Amino acid sequence: EVLLLEATSRLGGTLHVAAGHLAAAGTEAQRLAGIQDAPEAHLAEVLARTGGQVDRALVGAAVTEAPRTLEWLLAGGFDPLPGHPVLGGGGKHDDVPRTVWGAEAGRSVLAALLVHFEVARRTGRIEVRLETRLASFVRSGQRIAAINCKDTSGRAVSLTCEEIVLCSGGYGNVFFLSTNAMGSNGSAAWRAHKQGAFMANPCYTQIHP
Repeated sequence: EVLLLEATSRLGGTLHVAAGHLAAAGTEAQRLAGIQDAPEAHLAEVLARTGGQVDRALVGAAVTEAPRTLEWLLAGGFDPLPGHPVLGGGGKHDDVPRTVWGAEAGRSVLAALLVHFEVARRTGRIEVRLETRLASFVRSGQRIAAINCKDTSGRAVSLTCEEIVLCSGGYGNVFFLSTNAMGSNGSAAWRAHKQGAFMANPCYTQIHP
């Protein structure tokens, strides 16, 4: 069972304002369009374009799972625009057409995600608490054993669990103009940093006016 805490009043985070572009290699849509591609080619392309300055294991996992993730979203009703896949970034991101997005940009992805999410919620596999923000971590030796959080009324709650996944959304909304979600203010990431979490490349922030 999963307990999901969301700091804002709605699920979706940055997907409400993001472009929602998805790149996946070796998909059924590519095969139907006669496009030859594979996750190995996708990985090689990322490594070449970044000069190898990425975590190869993480990128490898991402490009390997991307086709299955896209198929999962399609099963939830995700509907790419006609003529997709296309070259991501007008050819700046892809060597072959492998990028798709929907008519409602990031909200197209969110709608498909929520279909699967609601199934998990109805079957009791996930519980959601909106407007509940992380306040602090509770350590037990070398591990985080619990978290303290607060809701909009200021009521404090302590939660214990076997595993904690922190999905903070970054810190892009500390800038005046940003396509990041309103809740992405850096507070959760900063609390993790104070517990010893390593912060990689914090200067990289995407901002669209």
